[in-house]
Amino acid sequence: MISFTDAALRHFRDHTGPDQYLVFGLKRYGCSGYAYDCQATQQVPEGYQITDINGLRVAYDSQAQQLQGLIVDYQRRGLNSAVVYLNPNEVARCGCGESVHFGQR
Repeated sequence: MISFTDAALRHFRDHTGPDQYLVFGLKRYGCSGYAYDCQATQQVPEGYQITDINGLRVAYDSQAQQLQGLIVDYQRRGLNSAVVYLNPNEVARCGCGESVHFGQR
């Protein structure tokens, strides 16, 4: 359901402890409606799917159809770096890029 580039796997492995899960979901946020929610934690919410991706323990909301096909990347551009979400289910992003919209194209 969720996949990671090699750069993203390296980044998240460097920033999560051996007893932590990387938990992905969506939260209501911003002018476009939703934002990706990513947290390293020892507690996995009830109903979340747990998987191991090359040594990274990942949990995600298996009921969130909007996460189907999500690719998580980590990109560096000059002095800046960021986690980048590439999702075929997005139909729009707000102007600042902080929130996304899912729905009819």
